[in-house]
Amino acid sequence: MQIIKPIFFICLGLMLVTFFTPLAFQYYWLKIVMGISTLLLSFFLVKEIQHRSLKRILIFLQVTVIVLTVFFYFVINPSFNERGSWETVWITHRLKEDPKIYVAQQMLDIGARGYARRIVKVIPLTPLFAWVTPFDTTTLNGSWTKVNEDYNPFNWK
Repeated sequence: MQIIKPIFFICLGLMLVTFFTPLAFQYYWLKIVMGISTLLLSFFLVKEIQHRSLKRILIFLQVTVIVLTVFFYFVINPSFNERGSWETVWITHRLKEDPKIYVAQQMLDIGARGYARRIVKVIPLTPLFAWVTPFDTTTLNGSWTKVNEDYNPFNWK
């Protein structure tokens, strides 16, 4: 049970960092797993607390978090284009010095309203995380190579 607290705080910290900074999970499923893990581990933390009034407060907070999460993802989130599952569909340029760094076109499915599009600069940090920032293609100079690669990381047809 001693391992639950550090894992909870790591998951919570990663979720907060990816929400408030340009750090992004490379895979959408990883974002979902981290969110669910954080929520489930919080229930185990409540069991460890002995003080009755503190336990009631934490249970109230958990229920509030669940209700707000459901409300946010199903009601509010479709109206925000910046927080969702942006998918890279096309890599337009790669940096000559480091080909892992690239400029990509990303799309976000916003339901009946179609797709949102954006151009970003992606700097992969690890196989699981990347630094994704908006990019203005008018600032491209000679250090970039035009590649026009169709991006299909899972080889879907």
